[in-house]
Amino acid sequence: MPHFDRVAQFLQNPRNDDFAALYHDAADELKQKIIAKRAQFGAFDDIFLFMYEQIQQKRDVLKGKRRLISILLHYMYFNCDIGIKQLEENEDVVHADA
Repeated sequence: MPHFDRVAQFLQNPRNDDFAALYHDAADELKQKIIAKRAQFGAFDDIFLFMYEQIQQKRDVLKGKRRLISILLHYMYFNCDIGIKQLEENEDVVHADA
C-alpha cells in the first residue's frame, strides 16, 4: 500500500494516458480470467500466485520484477479493478472478492 499513491498519481497524469490505457486493458483481461477460473482456486492468494506466474511466463521483460508485478496486482485488487465487488450480508462495506 505504500506505493499506491504513486501508482495512482502516475495513472492519473495526462501525459501517461497511454500507460493508463494499457493498465486498464490489463486489469480487464485479468478480471475476466479470474472470473472464468475462480472455481479452480481456494484463497484469493492462490489466484495472485497463478497470475504472477502467468505474467512471468508470457512477458520475458518482466522476469525478475516480482515486486513491481506484486504492487500492480495488489493495487488492482485494492481498487476493485480485478475481483468482484460483493456486499456482505452483515456489513455495510463493499470489498473485492473474486
